[in-house]
Amino acid sequence: MRLLLAGLAASLVIAPAALVHAKPKSASVDAVYLSRTCAASPCTSGDHALARGSIVSGKIEIHVSAHSGLAGLDRIRLEALVPPEDRAAAKGDYACVQQWFGDRALDWSAYYVWDTATWPAPKSVDHPGAPVWGCPEGPPHFHGEPSINGSYSLRVIAWDVGDNPETDSIEFPIKLANTPRTPAWAAPPEVIANGPSVTLKWVPNKERDISEYHFVRLGPGEGASEFAVSAKNPSAQGCSKVSSIYYVCHDRGFTRSGIYRYALVALRPSPGGQSGRCSLTGIACIESNTGAIQEARVEVSPVTASPTASASASSGAPVTGSAPLVAVPSAVPSAEAARHEALLSTSPKDTHVPWSVAAGALLVIVAGMLWMARKKVLLGPAPKHPA
Repeated sequence: MRLLLAGLAASLVIAPAALVHAKPKSASVDAVYLSRTCAASPCTSGDHALARGSIVSGKIEIHVSAHSGLAGLDRIRLEALVPPEDRAAAKGDYACVQQWFGDRALDWSAYYVWDTATWPAPKSVDHPGAPVWGCPEGPPHFHGEPSINGSYSLRVIAWDVGDNPETDSIEFPIKLANTPRTPAWAAPPEVIANGPSVTLKWVPNKERDISEYHFVRLGPGEGASEFAVSAKNPSAQGCSKVSSIYYVCHDRGFTRSGIYRYALVALRPSPGGQSGRCSLTGIACIESNTGAIQEARVEVSPVTASPTASASASSGAPVTGSAPLVAVPSAVPSAEAARHEALLSTSPKDTHVPWSVAAGALLVIVAGMLWMARKKVLLGPAPKHPA
């Protein structure tokens, strides 16, 4: 009897100690799906799950699970191993994607839909449509910033109740290849008659991995010419970046008068290289959609259209600032170049009057009205003729 009682007492002492050091049996990334390929949400085993190392873009649905040891699950966190070039921004190697409470469950599973173009964020004024986000502020994380393209690895970490040791899952590697956002013009093209030249301004994209911008020009009697500008070192192409407000380039080398049409695209690295290669770096890149088409009317005088200017234009490298823009028709896939030219050729032309012309006309009208009013005051009312 004494031995039996001693055994029971020992078990009562050992059990709490075991709970202190208990850890979940397992944690797992069970499956990852491209949301747009699933018949419904959530995706099921009947849908096509991605293979490890797949190239993805847009929304993915991540299915995870965890199984407790003794005490029940306390919390479960889904993390992504961040590409090396973005770890300083994340302030760590792994960034939190989502976190759940386990509520002492012994067996637990969930899924999370991640729009991989941006990192998850808590609901706020800036992110009103964000899903419920449980990531704490302590571990490395982002707040809705655009993600960069590259290699990631998803993993699940689970803890049992009592802040016990964690259990990590096997990592699930993926490669992000999201298209850049369409770049936006900061202002309409401004024509400077002395030259002539056209000033182009556009807003920097928010993605941190934009490699270069291309502006495409289609002029009278010429095919489309495409020019590359480095996102990080625009001065190498004679352009500049005004803080984080806009880029500015001065397009010169015109030999014919007429309307010139401009389109703008952004390029970023891509593990898939769906749109070919960046022109300045030669790395595999993916291209954005083209933004709004802008127009500028250029008047070239006989003096401007000198043999020197004509030779510069025929080389496809109009001078901007102190260095020539780099012409890139040969570096752009023929299908993309043809698409750019077709877009510029067929897109509806802008029917609005350029602001400089409209402002000039308004000033003339206002000046005329003021002159008439002044004349009326000076001369007084017109004399009446006798009947």
